[in-house]
Amino acid sequence: MKKIFIPILLMFFFLAASGCVSSKSEHASEKDRLMYNKYNIHFQQKKADDITAHFANWTGPFAGHRILSPNTQINILPWRKGFIIKRMDTGQEIKFTFSSKHMAMDKEEYINTLFSTTKISLEGLSPLDLQGVEQGKALKGMSKQGVMTALGYPSAHMTPSLNEKEWIYWTTRFKTKAVIFDTAGKVSSVR
Repeated sequence: MKKIFIPILLMFFFLAASGCVSSKSEHASEKDRLMYNKYNIHFQQKKADDITAHFANWTGPFAGHRILSPNTQINILPWRKGFIIKRMDTGQEIKFTFSSKHMAMDKEEYINTLFSTTKISLEGLSPLDLQGVEQGKALKGMSKQGVMTALGYPSAHMTPSLNEKEWIYWTTRFKTKAVIFDTAGKVSSVR
């Protein structure tokens, strides 16, 4: 037994020293994915370590509803059901569930839709748009860009095109709300 164990142990130490075997977590391999979110990320915090977000946005309000404001520096980490958003300012990790079937794009395309390697400018948004972004709500008179920044990128299975007159957002897992736009692309009502 010793004759077999010692060579295996020596081989492991040699591989570890040469970098072929790593004891680092999968999180450490993603440290170069520093990005900024383009839109509010609505998430639910049930406990300190149970924080979730969803491609359907779940814009609330509900118990534990929180918002990650645009231009927060984050790190994208792998997760089997989607990805993890790790806040660089607090270290908080948000498990983000993703479905390529419901979003009509793959995960990498979706990440590039929601996040940027540089901060985004909010200068083109009106004061009303900025108010909606701060509150995480769609307000009457907001632009489509303002609504998307406030509520998040709409899920494709309910809003197949951004050219639609009506964008559907999930408020909870079981309820939706419709944001209706007029011909000028401004919010005429929310129902």
